[in-house]
Amino acid sequence: MYWYNSNRIQSLTPEKYPAVKKYVPKDYIGKNIKEIYKDINGSIRYPQETFGYPLFHESRKPNHQIKTSRRRLNYKTYLIKMITPVGEVSHVEKDTQIIDFPVKKIEDLKVMMYLEDQTDFNFSNVMYEKAKKEMEGFGIPTSYYFRSPYMKCILNYLGFERTIIFLRKYKHEMENFFHHLESIDLEKYKRVITKSPLKLLNFGENIDHNLSSPPYFEKYLLDYYETRVKLLHNARKFAFIHIDGSFKQLLPYLSTMSFDGYEALTPPPQGDVPLEDIA
Repeated sequence: MYWYNSNRIQSLTPEKYPAVKKYVPKDYIGKNIKEIYKDINGSIRYPQETFGYPLFHESRKPNHQIKTSRRRLNYKTYLIKMITPVGEVSHVEKDTQIIDFPVKKIEDLKVMMYLEDQTDFNFSNVMYEKAKKEMEGFGIPTSYYFRSPYMKCILNYLGFERTIIFLRKYKHEMENFFHHLESIDLEKYKRVITKSPLKLLNFGENIDHNLSSPPYFEKYLLDYYETRVKLLHNARKFAFIHIDGSFKQLLPYLSTMSFDGYEALTPPPQGDVPLEDIA
């Protein structure tokens, strides 16, 4: 989808084609995404990415006391500020990517706890039915959702460097924050995810051993994954995880974990594990 959207294939015309001919076969000019999947005999991954049908959605709980402001800094760059009864945090997004994270001091964790506590999580049967219809013949609907506390801190709340520094300087506070998030998302698993009609669930973790080296992987991720995969298996569902970075140091764990599949394991030159070793 990223290739399809970035090259604007559906609106591509013969006049515009020379600018992208290095990346797009000429036969794909003006084709919709389903036509391309059919041509390559491919299956569609996620309806939210392909058709704009999010299956899980988050919203603020009734009676929350959160004020949010959004200010444009420059082209595609925005400052988002959230004010709560326990304090305020702000972050900067560019092209939907966080380039300045909201947690800048340890006291900001209590604000993030409040924001998490005031966030509801539900499944959309309406979107699911739309996804089933669109995906007929191309696969079955599946979805990712929230990340583990450790990866959420690295990719959404603190960034990698600050997460590791805070785990060294404020281990007690950080681990309490992890436990708080774990208790919240465990309730979401039991109330929403295991009750959904989805048969395939994705842990959208974007794992890379440079971000979760074996000591951190063992301490903060292994048990988290095993507990939640067991819940999904008990609900007769399959679970797979997105590992799209370097993972050579984590390769020994893959055969011991309970996941039913691994998504996006990447060989060289982008990744660091040859196909022979992955197999």
